[in-house]
Amino acid sequence: MTKFMNLTPHAVTVCDPTGAVIATIPPSGQLARVKPLPVVVGAVEIDGHSVPVRVNDYGPLQGLPDPAPDTLFIVSLLAASAAARLGRIADIIVPDDTVRDSAGQILGCRAFGRQQA
Repeated sequence: MTKFMNLTPHAVTVCDPTGAVIATIPPSGQLARVKPLPVVVGAVEIDGHSVPVRVNDYGPLQGLPDPAPDTLFIVSLLAASAAARLGRIADIIVPDDTVRDSAGQILGCRAFGRQQA
């Protein structure tokens, strides 16, 4: 049986095709993170104020456990991209096909996605 370890700060709610909740995977308390490293590349003027324009580079992936038998790790898309750059994709998944309420808030996901190497 597959185990899931949620390495995000939020519970992940999984829904069936109609949007009905079938499972909720609580956060594990451990986070897989990629720290943004912003670099100012210019500025724009708005109403007499200079507002910086930045690009983000990213630091190393932190907090991702070593692979474990029959375990899938749920991470953010940014963390999954960083893991894929390291060649780690088979056990890393991200919430996909989101279910939203009328205000656009995410209620859950109908699928999981995987990054490509």
